[in-house]
Amino acid sequence: MLASILSEGDAPLPLALAEPALPASLLRSWGTSHPAMLGGEYLPERRATEMEIARITLQSVTQDVICLYAAQGRGRIRYRVVDEYGGDTLSGRAGRTSSQPLTLGGLAEFFLGAWNPEPVLGVNFSLPESSLDEALEFMRGESAFYLAFDDLLRLRIRSWWAQRPDGAG
Repeated sequence: MLASILSEGDAPLPLALAEPALPASLLRSWGTSHPAMLGGEYLPERRATEMEIARITLQSVTQDVICLYAAQGRGRIRYRVVDEYGGDTLSGRAGRTSSQPLTLGGLAEFFLGAWNPEPVLGVNFSLPESSLDEALEFMRGESAFYLAFDDLLRLRIRSWWAQRPDGAG
């Protein structure tokens, strides 16, 4: 919502939207209008010097968000993958360091190794009447630093689709 308001430039920015977290009263209010309004609101707070490097947003009822945060520290870059469920949806190593920024391939290997999209795709698109287009619309990758991240995520979805069990792909 914030990105939409900023890109249109006509409406004044509600101050609460500029805060790192919504106030509890606004959070409750938004959640009652539709759970998707709360997408990303339950991510852990970023640590002092962390910034968001990439995110995956699911077009689920609750608009789930998984993020990759990074921070510079003692000659290395520290990365961590976080979800809105206290790490319960993470299945691999959620932290790592590197001396240089990750390549797009390295970012994808780490991020999608920590949070594997395939089980989510399997639960939501296992029926024969499911379509590849629906699966591609369901997940969106975003990154201001890795502009091809969404394209790479879509390749991963297409690969999963082609290998679905029971020949459904």
